[in-house]
Amino acid sequence: MALAFEVVQFDTGISPAAVDVEQTRDVTFPGKIREDADGNPVIDVAIRSYSFAAYVNGQPEDWELGGQTLRLEVSRSGHTSGQITLRMNMRPRLSEVRNPAYQFKGTVEALVMADLV
Repeated sequence: MALAFEVVQFDTGISPAAVDVEQTRDVTFPGKIREDADGNPVIDVAIRSYSFAAYVNGQPEDWELGGQTLRLEVSRSGHTSGQITLRMNMRPRLSEVRNPAYQFKGTVEALVMADLV
């Protein structure tokens, strides 16, 4: 058994604050991912770094923050590969959340870890 690590990059581009952004990336390891006693792949993901930036009508701007979410999920897609799914959002205060002028950009670096056979 050997641990393997891969870094996966996400960049959302400028997106409306009213909706969650979702992106998926593939990751491949140099060997077969081990399965535990229940047949589950031994693979996981963690946030290595992230940043959010606020925009109004496409221009960098500071606005009153209502909330941020950032979620990473991992699933195995083959014997040596997996898929990482990012879901993130940055929203203004609730009174402005549907205003299309409010936008955000996010960048995330994810660390994917797998136990190889």
